[in-house]
Amino acid sequence: LFLDPSMRLFEYSPDSLLATIPTMLAFPNLNDVYAAWKERLETRGARVRLKTEVTQIVERKKGRVTLKCRPADGSDEGCETLVFDELILAADADSSLKILGKEASWLERKVLGNVKYFYDVSITHHDREYMEKVSAASYAMSQ
Repeated sequence: LFLDPSMRLFEYSPDSLLATIPTMLAFPNLNDVYAAWKERLETRGARVRLKTEVTQIVERKKGRVTLKCRPADGSDEGCETLVFDELILAADADSSLKILGKEASWLERKVLGNVKYFYDVSITHHDREYMEKVSAASYAMSQ
């Protein structure tokens, strides 16, 4: 991955794996990308809802999913019930379980309930001399 110019994000260094100052990449204006994607989906018949929170899955049957939604600002004004053919959850396990509620199957509860999140920190080097030699992080090390 480091040697393929079309795949690499950072320059390779035989001494420290990554170059000390990686090349910065800029991505296009994501707002424009998402706006174009939304427009294309809508021209094909999709309804795109932004700033909307799913609060509950009311019912799931084959080919029919009923959801309760509200504005993402948390207000109850504008709450509505929506019906869809399918449901795809693109959320973390805890949020998915909360949304599924009593509609979660035994397997969904088992799989999603066993996801463990770890908020840990990995320290690869704690040697000040080495860190100052290979990186520009000396300001953080001196504190």
